[in-house]
Amino acid sequence: MESADKEKEPEQVPAKEEKLIEGEQTKKKKKKKKKKKKKNQEQTGETPAENTPDIEEKKEEEEKKEDVPKEGAEEGEKKKKKKKKKKKKNAEGEEKKEEESKKLEEFDKALDNSVFRKLGDWKSGPFKQTTPPTIPVDEQFPDNIYSIGEIVEYAKGSRKDNEEAKAKERLFNYDYNLMRKAAEVHRQVRRYAQSIIRPGKKLIDLCDEIENSVRRLIRADKLEAGLAFPCGTSVNSCAAHFAPNPGDNKILKENDVVKFDFGTHCKGLLIDCAWTVAFNPTYDNLLQASKDATYTGLKLCGIDARFDEIGEAIQEAMEAYEVEINGKTYPIHPIRNLNGHLVERYHVNNFWEHRFMLEKVS
Repeated sequence: MESADKEKEPEQVPAKEEKLIEGEQTKKKKKKKKKKKKKNQEQTGETPAENTPDIEEKKEEEEKKEDVPKEGAEEGEKKKKKKKKKKKKNAEGEEKKEEESKKLEEFDKALDNSVFRKLGDWKSGPFKQTTPPTIPVDEQFPDNIYSIGEIVEYAKGSRKDNEEAKAKERLFNYDYNLMRKAAEVHRQVRRYAQSIIRPGKKLIDLCDEIENSVRRLIRADKLEAGLAFPCGTSVNSCAAHFAPNPGDNKILKENDVVKFDFGTHCKGLLIDCAWTVAFNPTYDNLLQASKDATYTGLKLCGIDARFDEIGEAIQEAMEAYEVEINGKTYPIHPIRNLNGHLVERYHVNNFWEHRFMLEKVS
C-alpha cells in the first residue's frame, strides 16, 4: 500500500490541448503589443499608415503558410500526375481505336484484283479483319459456327431431298465446322496475299507473310491447328510442290505464271487450295482453261462418282482452249504425270494417287 502522504503526480495534458493553450497565449501577447503601440502613437501624435498591412500580420500569414504540411503538397502533385497519365492513356486509346477502325475499313473494302489476269475481285467481306490480318478467326465467330463457302451443285443427282442421307450427313457436322474454320482462315489470308503479290517481290518474303498470317488467324498450336504444309510457289515450267528456302532470292517477274499453294488445318482436317497468278494478258486462255476444268471436276465430285469420268470431263474442258505465245498457237493439255491424290486426316498427300488422263487405246 502506498502512503497517503505521497504527493500526487501532475496529470498529463494531451498534445493537442497543449498546442491550443500555446496558441491562445500567443494571441493574447500579440493583442497586448498592439494596444501598447496604439498608446505610444497617441502620446507622440504619430498616425498609422492607411491601407498598409501590419508587419506582424504578414508574419502570421507566412507562419501559417509554413505550417502547411509537406505531405498535402506531395499528394496534390501525385493527383496532378495521375490526371496527366489518365489523359495520356485516353488519348493513346483513342488513337489506337482510330487506327484499328482504319485498318478494318481497309480490309472490308472491296479488293480490286484487276492487276491479275482472270482473277475475280473481292467484295466487301462480312469478317472484321485488319490489314495485315491479325484478328484470329475464332474472335470473329464467337459462337464457333463458321460461314459456309461457295456451294457447287452435284451434276448427277442430289442428296438434299433424301432424309436418310441428311441424317447421315449430320453426323459429320462437327468435322465440317472445323473444316469451315480452316477454310475461313485460308480465305482471309488468300485475300490479303492477293493484295501484296506484285512483280518485284521476293517469293520467300511472300511465303513468309502468308504463313505467318495463317499462324495468327488460326492460333497455330502444333497438331491442334496451323499450317497443313509450307506455302508453295510453282513458277512457269514448275508444275507443283516447290517451296522457296531461306536464302532463295528469286523475284516474281512481270511475265511469270505462278501457282500459290498453301494449306490450313484444324485437328488434322486439311484445306488444300491453290490459285494461279499472271500479269501478262498473253496467258489469259491458259488461266481460263484451268478455271473451267476445276469447276467442271467439282460438279462431278459426289458420292459414288467414278474417277475416270471426273478425269475425262476435266480433260475435255481443258483441251477446248489454246493459247497464242509470240505469234505461235499452242493447244492446252493436262499434265500427264501430275495425278490426283487423297487428302486424309493428318495426311497431306496420301500415296493413293488417281490418274485424271484418258488413255488412247490403239
